[in-house]
Amino acid sequence: RLVIEARGVPPPVPVIFSASVEHTVWVRPAELAGEALVALRLVQGTPEVLTLGLEGDGEVVDVSGGQLRDWAVRKDGDERFLDLRLNLPLAAGAELLFTVSTKQRVAGTTPTHPVLLLTPGDAVGFVAKITLVPEGGVDVRTTKAESLLPGSKPLEFFNAVEAARLEIALVPRGAMAAEADLVDAQLTGRLDATGKS
Repeated sequence: RLVIEARGVPPPVPVIFSASVEHTVWVRPAELAGEALVALRLVQGTPEVLTLGLEGDGEVVDVSGGQLRDWAVRKDGDERFLDLRLNLPLAAGAELLFTVSTKQRVAGTTPTHPVLLLTPGDAVGFVAKITLVPEGGVDVRTTKAESLLPGSKPLEFFNAVEAARLEIALVPRGAMAAEADLVDAQLTGRLDATGKS
């Protein structure tokens, strides 16, 4: 005869989720306005809160979604996080869709601007597509793109590894320097004696 005696409460199943983000940033002379379409897939666990990271300057101004109860931006040291508190119950395999709106003031005296991006945070799997859309007579020059791959179109980037950083500079449309400029160019030579040179 075998007797099994269980004591205490089993630990909760750890929360595992993945995130996919399509982030569009409209670049204007005085501000960067962003909208991120976020798809979260719950793999296991019963979370009350799912956390994504934030990288760059600016503020989250709104978050909306069907399973969202409330949201908050939390700071931990130098890092910022977006906490999404959920309506329960949720089952493994649940797909959650959110829209995150961001805003960032552009100061004319600042040469580069770190774009506010969502990063993996607690997500186990993460992929993001970032598209910059210049408006209002400005052109955009990328000054830093860490952990980002170029997309198939100009000003399009992909991130599927870790927290990325994207910094840009704004210039008036048409004033951006060409990719190669001739500076102090001189042409030297001799005239052909027949005058056909």
